[in-house]
Amino acid sequence: SLLAHSANKLAMASTVFEDELLLIPPLDSLTWLQGSSQDILAAKSSGASVSLCLLIQPNCPGCHENALPLLNELYNGLRQQRGSTSSPTSAVDSIYVVSTAFEDFEYNTIDSAKKLVEQQELVGIAKSTLGSSSSKYYKRLAMPFAHDSVVPAMQATPDLKATALQAIRFKVQDELRLRNPYVSRAQLNLFLEQVNESMLPQQLARYFWQVRAGGTPTWVLHGTATGQVLARRIGPFPSSQALRAWIKDAVHQSEES
Repeated sequence: SLLAHSANKLAMASTVFEDELLLIPPLDSLTWLQGSSQDILAAKSSGASVSLCLLIQPNCPGCHENALPLLNELYNGLRQQRGSTSSPTSAVDSIYVVSTAFEDFEYNTIDSAKKLVEQQELVGIAKSTLGSSSSKYYKRLAMPFAHDSVVPAMQATPDLKATALQAIRFKVQDELRLRNPYVSRAQLNLFLEQVNESMLPQQLARYFWQVRAGGTPTWVLHGTATGQVLARRIGPFPSSQALRAWIKDAVHQSEES
């Protein structure tokens, strides 16, 4: 059905500027495999205020082939910038990765995330598509790296379930409007009323659903101090220049709003 399809489909590359308040979950609710939440929050003391998170799945080929190489390049540039007396060239102050899971839960685990960070080992579809190691695509990741808070859906709190269902409703609404820009509110409501807990996946990842990621890779730009989501992009970038331009435009857009 359209609803089930919408709940599981990877979104096409798109940028979303939030017209309502979305917050990332507390950084200390994540399991940090490299670095810590303090590495992100420390950016506040430098007077900077924007952080970039990349949401990936270990089992996601596009994350390894495109997103992580670009993020690694951006992060290494940020580190060099911090050691330089020249004017800043990046609009972000801190960069980190969150490994999450919304499908293929046997592969998208904390153990798979650890293998990726420590040994650059790939799993599942990523392994069969790209090979056993990510070293062909990027050097060992140096930025802070965490694993999402993932729980069985049946054990999830009512709040987390409600968050996930609301994200699914937004996804359904967006896809219906994409298919038919003239869809009426009454027609939308008929579909949205069908969204229920039976549509939830078997596990729920808090960061993924709270920022309404929709798929991986997802880029999340947020206030370092406030945690407010400023913009999201679901899907790959064609180049590092495109990534930098997106960050610059998104920060500018948020400053004007």
